[in-house]
Amino acid sequence: MTHPETSIEVALKTIQATGPRLLGQYGFRLEPLNYYSPLNNPQLLEDNEDLWSSPFVPLDIDWRIDHQVEVAREVSEYVLELSDIPDHSAPGSDFYWQNDFWNNADALVQYGLLRSRKPSKLVEIGCGSFVLTGGPGLA
Repeated sequence: MTHPETSIEVALKTIQATGPRLLGQYGFRLEPLNYYSPLNNPQLLEDNEDLWSSPFVPLDIDWRIDHQVEVAREVSEYVLELSDIPDHSAPGSDFYWQNDFWNNADALVQYGLLRSRKPSKLVEIGCGSFVLTGGPGLA
């Protein structure tokens, strides 16, 4: 008699080899259970009921909607300054909008905040995407 674990391992290898497009045609999707998965891990949720069982309002979020609209107007004044950034990778351009790391609203808001608020110092921690949009020109 085959052990259930062995049967599952064989089935998973077969399904993984099938590929996501063919699985999708049959109405299924195979997702890994890791940090990057958009799906919830049922065991993690069962073990940590405090994560989801009671309502939680993050204290670090500024919930003043009128103020948020003001900030949106403030940063929108600088959007056109980024209009020459290409959508896709192009010769002579280190940054482009359709990237997997830092794009669209994040880039526009960060750029606009820095342009409008003009901090005396900028420390970028990460991959340096902001510098690629023209961050040095803010000085």
